[in-house]
Amino acid sequence: MQMFRSITLVLSLWFLSGCSQPSNNLTATCRSDVWASSNTAMTYACVIRFDDQILLQQTDGQYSLISHTGVNVCAAHKGLFISTGWNAKLVNLGQITPSQIQLLACSLDNVINTNQFPRTSTSGLELVLLDPFTLTLNDFHHPDDLVAIKNTFLQTPSSKSIRTNPD
Repeated sequence: MQMFRSITLVLSLWFLSGCSQPSNNLTATCRSDVWASSNTAMTYACVIRFDDQILLQQTDGQYSLISHTGVNVCAAHKGLFISTGWNAKLVNLGQITPSQIQLLACSLDNVINTNQFPRTSTSGLELVLLDPFTLTLNDFHHPDDLVAIKNTFLQTPSSKSIRTNPD
């Protein structure tokens, strides 16, 4: 019985560490309340909400989520961290878009000041906060993904902005 408990403990810790251990010095710890993996690499993206606005990247006059390819949900965290340096928490699984992106509801509590947008990320991405319900299909790189993004946005808790004291 003791051996069974030891094996169960080791397997549980191994499974849970899949999203909790940094892969090297340049990555932050993947904090996740959810787990999903794939037998093959898949694209994952965080939907980050601040009140009635969503965090998007803008290229060539069109918008998209910051995404990354990997075999589990921590790819969404890694893509965001590599692109911006922000350490998001993965909260819930969202929809899979028609372009095969697994969306995740993510939180950036007390990480950024929402009054400082639009802005350029550390990797040169143009980042904006926009009301997703004012956007049209023509505004997106993958127009068919807009409905899934809006649906996941509605299931995403609002992150809290860094509060700054007025001068």
